[in-house]
Amino acid sequence: MIRILLADDQNLLCEFLQTSLGTEPDLQIVGHANNGQIALEKVEQLHPDIVLLDINMPIMDGLTATEKIVHDFPETRVIVLSGSEDSSHRSNAINAGAKSYIAKTAKASKIVEEIRAVYREGRILEPQSDLTEAIVQLNQVKQEMKDDLQQVRLKLGQIEHQGTEIRQHFGQLDHRQEDFSQEIFSFKSDFDTILGDLRRTVKDSKSNSTEINRLQTLVEGQLSYIYNLNKRFNSLRKYFVITSSIAAIALIFSIISLFS
Repeated sequence: MIRILLADDQNLLCEFLQTSLGTEPDLQIVGHANNGQIALEKVEQLHPDIVLLDINMPIMDGLTATEKIVHDFPETRVIVLSGSEDSSHRSNAINAGAKSYIAKTAKASKIVEEIRAVYREGRILEPQSDLTEAIVQLNQVKQEMKDDLQQVRLKLGQIEHQGTEIRQHFGQLDHRQEDFSQEIFSFKSDFDTILGDLRRTVKDSKSNSTEINRLQTLVEGQLSYIYNLNKRFNSLRKYFVITSSIAAIALIFSIISLFS
């Protein structure tokens, strides 16, 4: 039977490990410690075969506790659990005397396998060589580049979508311009007709001032409507130009911020 002490300040992780390891017939959880100092005391009391120990713990950190356990209780072997995959943490754990280093994200079956290997073989991990560390860092850089490339593709997709919307806005503007042009042309035609009627009326009856005034008022109203219609068209065109420019500037700044 392999007797195991769990040393971690995260209760949920300890409960998970206790449940997972407790189903194995050759493994027995003999205790739990939530900091390095208590872990050291319980090793002295319980003499476990294996200590599963976290690096980051209060009062006494995992590396200090590992050094003391290895020095004072050489028959107990330490396996470091860590939430970080930083190669420097792994090297520090090995230099402190840990027999193995496992990420907390590892599957329960992997942890069980490592416990048995350390108990059976006294597995000792060697610090990573400079070349290995360089490879690890290179892989990290490659992954970061892939992530950045994915972000660039997403931004390009957004730019293309925004560009489509801008083109649609200008298409709508052109369509509205065509409608306004037709409407202005129609009113101009009506105006010419009214003006012709006015001239004929003046020619036929110089004395009919009431009719002249009525027609003059009608003509002035048509001219005012045409003026207002043209003013609305110019305002609408400025609005679409401004909003489209703002959208384009915002996209440019988002691209600049992505690469900065």
